[in-house]
Amino acid sequence: MPRKYHIANIIGVTLFLISFVSFSSDVAAKQETSRSADANPKDSTSTFEGTSGAVAETSKYSGPIVVGSDFFVKEGKKFLNLSGADIAVQPDYILKTADVLVVDIWGDLDLHYSLNINKDGSIVIPNVGRVDLQGLSFEQGKKKILNKLADTYGFYIDKNDPGAGKAHLDITLGKISGVKVYLSGEVVHPGVVMLNGANSSVIAAIAAGEGLKNTGSVRNIQITHADNIKSVFDLYDFLFKGKLSPENKYLKDGDIVYVPPMKYKAYALGALTNPGTYEINSEETLASLIGIAGGFSSFSSGKIAISNASNDIYDKEKRKAERQEYFSKVENCKVGDNDIILAKEQLSQKPYSYIEITGKGARYNGKLRFENGLTIKDYINRAGGLYRDAYKTIILQSTNEDGATSFNALETFTDKDKNTRLLPGDKLIIEDSDTFYNSNFAFICGYFEHPQMMKITGNEKISDLVKIGNPKSTASIESASFTHNGKRIFFDLQKIIDNPSLGMNINVGMHDMLFVPKSEPYIEVSGGVLSPGFYPYSKGQTAKYYIDLAGGFSDNADKYNTILIEGTGHSINGYSWCLWFADPNVKNGTKIEVPVKG
Repeated sequence: MPRKYHIANIIGVTLFLISFVSFSSDVAAKQETSRSADANPKDSTSTFEGTSGAVAETSKYSGPIVVGSDFFVKEGKKFLNLSGADIAVQPDYILKTADVLVVDIWGDLDLHYSLNINKDGSIVIPNVGRVDLQGLSFEQGKKKILNKLADTYGFYIDKNDPGAGKAHLDITLGKISGVKVYLSGEVVHPGVVMLNGANSSVIAAIAAGEGLKNTGSVRNIQITHADNIKSVFDLYDFLFKGKLSPENKYLKDGDIVYVPPMKYKAYALGALTNPGTYEINSEETLASLIGIAGGFSSFSSGKIAISNASNDIYDKEKRKAERQEYFSKVENCKVGDNDIILAKEQLSQKPYSYIEITGKGARYNGKLRFENGLTIKDYINRAGGLYRDAYKTIILQSTNEDGATSFNALETFTDKDKNTRLLPGDKLIIEDSDTFYNSNFAFICGYFEHPQMMKITGNEKISDLVKIGNPKSTASIESASFTHNGKRIFFDLQKIIDNPSLGMNINVGMHDMLFVPKSEPYIEVSGGVLSPGFYPYSKGQTAKYYIDLAGGFSDNADKYNTILIEGTGHSINGYSWCLWFADPNVKNGTKIEVPVKG
């Protein structure tokens, strides 16, 4: 749904202007620091650190967290935390030493046994004999015990149908032995873990070790079993194909789980069912990676852009060419380490259906489908992240349903703004450090026909910005403001438009901003009144009229110092009970401030 802009938006814009003053005044100091760092750009790199979702300084683009890396902490502990009462022994459970089988026979024959599995993997049934259960599943073991009992007690037990004979048979696990497993490699806490035998999967084992390090492989986890048989666990087979082999589902006492470092990863982004950063193997193809990511989504255009996060990012020509490499049929193309696969989206041309990213600091320039609740960080990650020399301040351009455009400078690489949620039609302008500092620009925002982040030479004046922006018919010229050198200036813009030679028509500097709000028929009453707020403007009315609309003065109101602030910033000593001539007519857009005593 398009963003709603009413009176509250004017408050928001005001707050933005105040915050922008702080941003602009701080630019000079940051400029010197950044330029010193940029003298050796490979040693000065700010980007998203994907391992924790937080923002950090890093010497290499890492992108978002690899799919599956956090599974063992978030989901694996569900496997680990199952109590004995919660665990139903599955038919494929592998019987092992120290397990206890309970055999109950009732009817014409009444026998009850509690049988320990010996170190050699066998049980001994009195008057029946030894039964070897080595390596058998619970289901296979039950059948073997049934056959052995039926051979001895065939008159009572029907081996083909245990419930049809003169005696009935039930075999259960009375006790399940614990499993000692050794963890090594890229796990948070390597060492020995103890697991419930019926819940001894490789998933539970790694969860017991507090999950993987950021560098750990999720696709090449190696298990050396006590019998020296080796197996490999690929988490993606489990997550996306539902595969979990018995040897990885039930680890045995003495098994060793080794997590090697992750070798290769790639970024599958854009119009895919499950976009994200994935670990890949040395033979991964574009088709297989897209398959792992769930295939193309319903809004895919069928086009794919391929680039690589390891390219020399300071080669501007290569960067430009990188964005132009589009492929439509490359299913057999091999995917390499740090490749970025961006599935292009088929977007509605309606401005409120997408988010747009532009600028030399962004790895991808274009439109991404809007999804409610996503943040700046989410969209940047979906677009393959940023170049290492991306300047940390991102300009957020927002346009409301009435066509008013505002700009906000966000310190997106700090905890302050990284989780800023975007709204439909928002645009992110992400420049590299060189562009940000070497290309002077100013902002034309508010109710203009052509709002923009405009490059300037230093010779432009305020009147030039007005001509280029072209105010809308709904613009409130009388309430315009100008931020110059970090200071907000209120002035009579109409006089500048009528006579550009006036001295107030000053030259526009770097990061200056001309803002013209909407002409709203309202009066704001604040401070010591019973009901502060916005009230409909009525031409020719005085301050007393609007104060009465706001419920009148409160008990602690300093009513004799009431101030009227017009849209131009001009202040008037307002209303007095005694001096009626000091109760002037109120202009549209005026704010009435009633101080509070004490």
